Amino acid sequence: MCTIPFGFPVVPDVYMTAKVSSAAAGGSFKGGNYIGTLANGGVQLAPYHDFASKVPAALQSELAQIKAGIISGSIQTPTKSPV
Repeated sequence: MCTIPFGFPVVPDVYMTAKVSSAAAGGSFKGGNYIGTLANGGVQLAPYHDFASKVPAALQSELAQIKAGIISGSIQTPTKSPV
């Protein structure tokens, strides 16, 4: 288990087990390698939770634009991923 800012725990095994179980139960599990991205929902920016009121709206908007740019490909990120 690892933590993200503000100490919220992230349990990737639990998340992926739920995703795989759901796909298998729904008949859409394809097997093979899965690479999580912002576009496919495999990774996400952490929600603000109790800090939402402390994060300026302009910053929240800028982060939403950056996320959209990464998804659309207009903002390139350094990666060794085949995606």
